[in-house]
Amino acid sequence: MKRAFAVLALLVGASFGYVAVRVGLQGTGAQAPVGVDVLEGRVAAPQGAELIDSPVGEPFLYGEIRLTKGGSRAVDTSWRSVVGSPTIEIDTGGRRMPVRLPHPERWRSAAPPTFEEVRSLEGLPHVDGVDGVDRLGPPPYLLIVTAVRPGDAIIARAGADEARDVHLGTREEIEAWVVAHERGRWPIVGLMGLMAIVSLGLGVRGLGGKSA
Repeated sequence: MKRAFAVLALLVGASFGYVAVRVGLQGTGAQAPVGVDVLEGRVAAPQGAELIDSPVGEPFLYGEIRLTKGGSRAVDTSWRSVVGSPTIEIDTGGRRMPVRLPHPERWRSAAPPTFEEVRSLEGLPHVDGVDGVDRLGPPPYLLIVTAVRPGDAIIARAGADEARDVHLGTREEIEAWVVAHERGRWPIVGLMGLMAIVSLGLGVRGLGGKSA
């Protein structure tokens, strides 16, 4: 049992060490997409179509509404819904190109989503009377809307079925966001490096104790 634990500790340590070195040298991999298949411009206003009313913020074309307990932005939301059509048009300045967006949780954005703490859901679009609110307890509740709206800056890699590498924001905003996230990787690298050292140390001690 002791030898098995030591071997496991060595494997875990090696894994943490590999990830720490890779992230430290290569970064997180986040970057604004470039290439001939990349569309860059503004989300075009729909022709003859109405925008979708939002429970918080301005009306939108397509997005996700999340409802959780007020006072927290925890990811364990009790209710969520995707609203609108994922097919939009990007105005590149010379033409309007249709694209199908992936699920909003796969977007990257230089700006935070629209959110607001509310004490009642009555009269709010899409969330008035939804099931499951009782599980959240009493108000206040936090509404979070991640959506695209006409005029939003967007960069996306066109795909056969749906767009990839969707970034909301101008290239300058996205690059600044990437730089900030890249700087933030160093504490993570340090933590993984420390865990690698500790795990490898436990593994070596465990094997050494067995052989003694």
